[in-house]
Amino acid sequence: AEPQPQPAQADPAVLMRRMLELFTAGKYDEAIPVSKQLIAAFDQMGMREHPMQASNHAALANLYRFTGDFAESERSQRRALAIREKAFGGEHPEIATSLDDLHQLASSQGRYADAERLLARALAMREKLLPGDHQDLAMTRISVARLHALQGRHDQAEPLIRNALEIFRLKLGPEHPYVGVAVNNLADALSALGRYGEAETLLKTAVELTEKATGPASPLAATALSNLSEVYRHQGRLAEAEELRRREIAILEASAGPDNPGIARSLSNFGTLLSAQRRPKE
Repeated sequence: AEPQPQPAQADPAVLMRRMLELFTAGKYDEAIPVSKQLIAAFDQMGMREHPMQASNHAALANLYRFTGDFAESERSQRRALAIREKAFGGEHPEIATSLDDLHQLASSQGRYADAERLLARALAMREKLLPGDHQDLAMTRISVARLHALQGRHDQAEPLIRNALEIFRLKLGPEHPYVGVAVNNLADALSALGRYGEAETLLKTAVELTEKATGPASPLAATALSNLSEVYRHQGRLAEAEELRRREIAILEASAGPDNPGIARSLSNFGTLLSAQRRPKE
């Protein structure tokens, strides 16, 4: 019998570019099958256990996370971690990255004990491997601060975020996206502590920085708008809060679809705003 022709193998570089284009455009559902094709292409090239394949699994995990599929996201992140542990051994910056990614998943699902355990491993590894002013170590401290904040420990979060913000500004410059992330988190902590004036000033900067760095329709921009909306709500500036909340919901619906868990939270907050203005929920 004649040998059957093999299907043409997709070009990984083309797949990677396409996936990044879709991700940047916020088209996460469309990016997922492209990401899976990229992983299959690496498998076909004999790179199933290669560190680059771990990065591909991590990228797929992030796409699943943005669409709200946390179970698939965790499965992909754990695959990335397994590849990295096999490739690098016990301690390596990329292993710390996988641990950090898994902590974010656990935290987003309210599994704070799991999140703190994973993050403690990542932080200990980075403190051992990296200089004290390294940006990855600073971002880990931001993550520790977020866990404190999620559990109401905002006073413990503030100094960690200020330390990270100083490092980002010195190492990366004042307009880097990480500066926007740190400013956003610091403002959130200050708002929770009732320091709304300070929070408002920071969040206006965060919105400007984030929109400039990642575009006005990115999930990070939506987070900045959400936080500023909450500050306005606490200050009684309900019309301004409503305008920002509408912009946030529009971004999330366009980028992640109406079924994303973040949409439900935003709509709930929007309903609270309308109730405060004694208007029926729309």
